[in-house]
Amino acid sequence: MLKPWLTHYDSGVPESLHYPVSPLDHLLIHTAHKTPKQTAVIFANADGRSLAAAKYSYKELTTAVYQFAAGLQQLGIQKGDRVAVMLPNCPQFIIALNAIWRLGAIAVCAESRYGTRNLEEIVLDSGSETIISTEKVAQRLEKSWDKLPLDRVIVTDVEDYLPWQTKRVNLSTAPLTQLLHPLTNNVTTIPFNKVFFKEIAKLKLIEVSFMDTAVILYAQVRPYKLTGVQLTHRNLVSNATAVNAWCQTGNTQDRRLAVVPFSHAFGLTVALNTGIFAGDTLVILHNLLRPEQITQAIKQYQINILPATPAMLTHLAAQSQTDAKPFSNLQKIISSGPLPSETFAQLSTLPNIHITETFGRPETSAVVTMNPLHSRKSHTLGIPLPDTSIMIADAELGTNELPPGEIGEIIAKGPQIMQSYWRQPGTAAEYVRIGPDGQHGWYFTGHFGYMDEDGFLYLTEQRKEN
Repeated sequence: MLKPWLTHYDSGVPESLHYPVSPLDHLLIHTAHKTPKQTAVIFANADGRSLAAAKYSYKELTTAVYQFAAGLQQLGIQKGDRVAVMLPNCPQFIIALNAIWRLGAIAVCAESRYGTRNLEEIVLDSGSETIISTEKVAQRLEKSWDKLPLDRVIVTDVEDYLPWQTKRVNLSTAPLTQLLHPLTNNVTTIPFNKVFFKEIAKLKLIEVSFMDTAVILYAQVRPYKLTGVQLTHRNLVSNATAVNAWCQTGNTQDRRLAVVPFSHAFGLTVALNTGIFAGDTLVILHNLLRPEQITQAIKQYQINILPATPAMLTHLAAQSQTDAKPFSNLQKIISSGPLPSETFAQLSTLPNIHITETFGRPETSAVVTMNPLHSRKSHTLGIPLPDTSIMIADAELGTNELPPGEIGEIIAKGPQIMQSYWRQPGTAAEYVRIGPDGQHGWYFTGHFGYMDEDGFLYLTEQRKEN
């Protein structure tokens, strides 16, 4: 197929990339080895005018991951086990996620603000025997424990990792299976900070393949039904690599504001994994309630990179018209979708700013297209990332490629396309199948749009109903 978009790549962005053939937790290990003293996470409380914060270096974060992984292994977590992480953005989320990957287990990511019925559905469908959550989430699920496949709930107080808390971790040397094994058929509740196991040398090395499942993200594939999107380490590593190459980050120590939930594909890839791979400092806000708290964080922590939703950016754009000074250090804005024309125009008045809108789905590990930094077209969602192809297929059968300007279903192919839907191979076969070129592996997004002669993508309709 022709790829007219390649001529519009920014200078320095290659047509094809070399992707690390390693599990996701190795992104953190690599960065910690390269810059161990660099601040990995700033965890700030969003109350008041000044944001008090705790800092964790890449070395400290990696050590915590090893210790937590050793503790999980003591509890019996094995390769392939599903562990549900139901937390807001916080250091505990990052530690738990990388520890799960270290063991070859699968992280089932669910936003803690989901309704109780949705959380129950996710635990049941994924077969998660372990949950890592806040006390509030655990209490909401407690009435359903008898019908859930749970063995244990690891509970944390998010505020434990804020600066005024000095006793954060209780390192254990005794076997956790003896200390915390349930004496009855009830689910065992374990404090998060008691899982850390001091003797890292006892952590058994697990061989994790690039093609093993890393996460299950739940999305509404069909109306009113949550379906698990099964993403491999390859999917997520390749997408983080491509986004970094596109934004040309990683050469300097940037500060990236991580306010989009890590439990969503866009937050997981563009905020968390891409940030860690680039060696950025991730600024995370606790108790985030109002847009002005984001503005305060951008100013106080001199944020360079802001991944955000269009709704969030619309609020910030309005604030920038009143006072642009808080945004003086901001260089790159990455939107999870198309921006309203007024929002883009307002943000464009900021000095030295590059705005890129993206298109993707959970099934694509978050991103398949981005606007170039230096040749953006209005009202477009950009062009395909390296090693990614986009095609417009006829809406009826999806067997014919439509010419530029004609509206059809947007289909995508690349290393970031999901492995399958969890326990639903039949449904997956409906969405990932043979394309108009006769090749397998095309993901039919259910969104409609068209491409122009230069290969820029335009969205015309949202996802179709099934």
